[in-house]
Amino acid sequence: MSWWPGWNSADNVGFWSHFWFWFGIACLFVAGACQVISHIYKLRKDALVAHKLLVLTNRVADRHGKADEARYRAVVGALQKELEQANTSVTEPHNGVTARVLTPEQQKLLSRTLAHLLAKRSG
Repeated sequence: MSWWPGWNSADNVGFWSHFWFWFGIACLFVAGACQVISHIYKLRKDALVAHKLLVLTNRVADRHGKADEARYRAVVGALQKELEQANTSVTEPHNGVTARVLTPEQQKLLSRTLAHLLAKRSG
């Protein structure tokens, strides 16, 4: 490896050691910046695809006339309502909206099971 610059001199080896260390750190920062830029471009691509889909949907609605557009809006409205109901049904238990009550049979079964587990644990 004697062909590397400064390989045979202690002073030069120290310089090149520091140079390559800081060059590597700079490369890490450049790689991080590239990742951020890549993420920004991905977000922009998603926005452009959504816009293109909206434009195509409007073209289809314009081609098929007002009756088809009304039917399309009704279908979309129904799907949005279903989505809202699904989101509400998922979040309701977390909000404490629904009450949970055990039937008498479930209460008896639960108490027997707990008593059995406690007896098994202590015995």
